[in-house]
Order: sequence, then structure tokens, then C-alpha cells
Amino acid sequence: MARVKTYTYIIDKLTPEKGEKIKKALRQIDEIKSITVSSSEGMVALVAEKDFETELKIACDIAGAVFRVKIKKGLFS
Repeated sequence: MARVKTYTYIIDKLTPEKGEKIKKALRQIDEIKSITVSSSEGMVALVAEKDFETELKIACDIAGAVFRVKIKKGLFS
């Protein structure tokens, strides 16, 4: 069994409405255990066994937000 990790990303133009659209799109992926969206910080955190960066980029395009960068482990800790 793979280890579950938290993947954090910075998203530009993230509003509460766009955050809900992103969450709704990503909820379709069973392998994602948890989705946390902070529109005030412009961040999305995914808890999963693997990185779903490509899927998040697609969800951002659908919602009208702009994917900026994946935060490397330990950068903000």
C-alpha cells in the first residue's frame, strides 16, 4: 500500500466559487482522500497516494483559475 501524502499548490485568481468548482471536479477522483481549498491564501491541498497535478491543472482551467506552482515539501513549514 502506498503512503498517503499532502500535495500543496498555489492557484491564482482563486475565488470561493472557483474553489468549489475545483473541489467538485476533483471529487470525481476516488484516489484523492481530501481536498482543502483556501481562496484567501490562493492555495489548494490534496491528500492522496500520488500527485494529481495534471488533474488539478485541468480543474483550474475548467473553473477559470490559473495554476501557478506546486509547493515543495518544507518550503513553508
